[in-house]
Amino acid sequence: MIRGRLTVGLTVAQLYLLADPYINKYKISTRDLPYASVKQLNGGTTVSATLLACRLAGIDVFVTGGIGGVHKSTFPGAPTWDVSADLVELGHSFGVAVVCSGIKSILDIPASLEYLETQGVSATVLDPSLASRVDPSKKVYFPDFFTRSSSVVATSYISDPKDAAHMILHAKELGLRQGLVFAVPIPEKEEPAGAKIKKAIEEAVDLANSSSVSGKDVTPFVLSEVLRKTEGRSLTANSALIRNNAAVGVDVALELSGLKKTGPQDTLS
Repeated sequence: MIRGRLTVGLTVAQLYLLADPYINKYKISTRDLPYASVKQLNGGTTVSATLLACRLAGIDVFVTGGIGGVHKSTFPGAPTWDVSADLVELGHSFGVAVVCSGIKSILDIPASLEYLETQGVSATVLDPSLASRVDPSKKVYFPDFFTRSSSVVATSYISDPKDAAHMILHAKELGLRQGLVFAVPIPEKEEPAGAKIKKAIEEAVDLANSSSVSGKDVTPFVLSEVLRKTEGRSLTANSALIRNNAAVGVDVALELSGLKKTGPQDTLS
């Protein structure tokens, strides 16, 4: 968001504006767009607002680190109403695909995937290394952002970006109103730091709860604490997974562009 305008594709000057520490910037979700527009605010858009921007601009694929989800309850076993708007927007983003490393590690991954299922959103593991796995019967797990697998077995998985492109095109052909999530595991060489980072995340989440941090302040608070506790290792791992996601996302977008020219295999009969 640049001076109240939802902007897709930034100039160098606009990037510098968002990076300037002396200029106020805001985290802007879909609910914030009307207010940010009226107040002419600058800021970065969440996945939910970016999904909307992509839909308006005709963009079919975008890359991020991780998507939002259902927050862990302050009291174990108690229900929570803290659900990211990312999940809601994915339920009506009409074929826009998000390439990411799954759901952010600070969140309740099983509950988030259940919410996506209720919304009818396809959440598929996209892992090129699966093409060479020795045991095809071995279970594939949904990634846990900083580690390659969570405790949740993946309901669908692919190894080829071309398959992801076909899925996107078929979803559009069928007129599905939902978006798609493609979860790319963090590169194996970056995973060893993942266990330490996850421990730091758990400690940071506990600190956020005890400090009464809530709402959209939780994520930046936790990420800042994790960065401090890991002495910057979380930032290194985060940068690595984003670069990896971007490379995979480019492959998906290129395959999709090619399919649009040739057309998908017939889905309807």
